[in-house]
Amino acid sequence: MKRKKKKIVKSQMLSLKGKIEKYLTKEDYYDLFNKAKASLNISKMDYKGTYIFARLIGKNFITATELDFSSSYEYGKVDLVNLETLTKSLEENTSLTKLNFSKNNICEKGLTYFASIIAKNKTITNLDLSLNNNCSFTGSKPSGLDAIGLSLKDNKTLVNLNLSYINLRTAGTEKIVKGLKDNSSITNLNLSTNFIWDEGAEYIKDLLSQNKTLTSLDLSANGFTDTGISKIAEGLVENEALTTLDLSLNHITDQGIETILNYLESNRTLTKLDLSDNEIGNKGAKLILSFIEKHMTVYVEIAHNNNISEYFSKAIIFKNSYNKKLTDSSETAQAKTVIKEDKEKYKLKTQTKFLETIKEEREEEELTCQIGTNKEEREEVAVTFHVGTNKNIFLAENEFHLGLSGLYETELPDLI
Repeated sequence: MKRKKKKIVKSQMLSLKGKIEKYLTKEDYYDLFNKAKASLNISKMDYKGTYIFARLIGKNFITATELDFSSSYEYGKVDLVNLETLTKSLEENTSLTKLNFSKNNICEKGLTYFASIIAKNKTITNLDLSLNNNCSFTGSKPSGLDAIGLSLKDNKTLVNLNLSYINLRTAGTEKIVKGLKDNSSITNLNLSTNFIWDEGAEYIKDLLSQNKTLTSLDLSANGFTDTGISKIAEGLVENEALTTLDLSLNHITDQGIETILNYLESNRTLTKLDLSDNEIGNKGAKLILSFIEKHMTVYVEIAHNNNISEYFSKAIIFKNSYNKKLTDSSETAQAKTVIKEDKEKYKLKTQTKFLETIKEEREEEELTCQIGTNKEEREEVAVTFHVGTNKNIFLAENEFHLGLSGLYETELPDLI
C-alpha cells in the first residue's frame, strides 16, 4: 500500500476561495496555529469560511491565546452576518485570553454580539473595541451599549477593557457606567477620545465613587473643562482603588487644578496624575508644585502646557524625579496620528491641532462616521486619537497573519 505523503504548509498565508469543502488536517493546522497570537482579516472570509473557522474556535481547536481581528473593515461597513457567526463561537471558547476587534467600523447592533461574549466567555481578560466610531449614542434609544453595560455588571473575568474612540458621548457614557459601577474584575479602563464633555462627567463621578476595583482610568481628550473636572474630582474623594488617572488633552485651567488638588488631599491611593496638554498656567503650576512637595507618592505630569514658565516646569520635573520609583514608571502623554494609507506607521501631531479637531467635532449635530464617498477620499483622511497609557494597542509586532480566501485541498478536521 502506497504511503500517503504528508502535505507541508510552507506559507503562513492560506487562501480559501469559492466553496470550501475541505480544510486543514490536524497536523497542518497545529503547524499554523500553535502560536501565541493569530491575526486574521474577517473581510477576506466568505460565509462558509467564517462558519468553519468559527467552529474551530468554538471547539478550542486554535492554540493561540490572542486573536487580532483589527482593521478588517477599516474602509468599509462591517459584515454583521460574518461578525455574529464569529462572535458566537467566541462565547464557547475556553483558551482565548486576548481579543482585539479595534478599527472595524462596528455599528451599534454589532456591539450586542460582544455583550454576549462578555456575559458568557470565562477566559478573556483583555478586550479591545477601540476606534469603532461607527456608532452614535445620542439619547435614551436602546443600543448595543445597553447590553454591554448589563454584561459588564456580572462579568468576573475581564481585566483590561479599551473603549476609546467609539463615540460614546454623554448618552453612551451613561449606558456603559451602569455596568462598570458594579464590575469587580476590570482594573484598566480606557475611555479616551469619546466626546464625553462636561455633561457626561457626572457619570464618571458615579463610576469613581462606586467602583472598587479600577486602578487605571484614561479620560484623555474628552473635552472636559473646569466644570467637568470638578465633578470628576468629587468622585476621587470616595475612591479607594484608583492609582493612575489620565486627564491629558482636555481644557483644564488653573481653576480646575485648584479644585482637583483640593479634592485629592483626602485621596490615599492615586500615584499618577496626567495633566499634560491642557491650559494650565503658572498659578496652577505653583499649586501642583506645592501639592507634590507634600505628597511625594504622587507623580503629576504637566508636559505641553505652554502657559507654564520654564522655571515652574523644571521645578515640577525635579520634584517628580525625587522619588526614583515614580520616575521609572512615568510616561509622557502623546497625541498621535494614524494615517489610513499605512496603518502601521505613526507620527506625532501637535496638541493645538488635536484640540481644534475636537472643538469642531462638538459643533456638529452628529459625528460623521463615513468620511468621503470613495476610496481616494477616505485614504486622504487621518484619524487622530490619544494613546495614553495603552501605547501598544495598535502596534503589530511578531503577529501571525492568516488570510482566509482561496482553495486548500486537504481533510476537514472532526468538529463534532
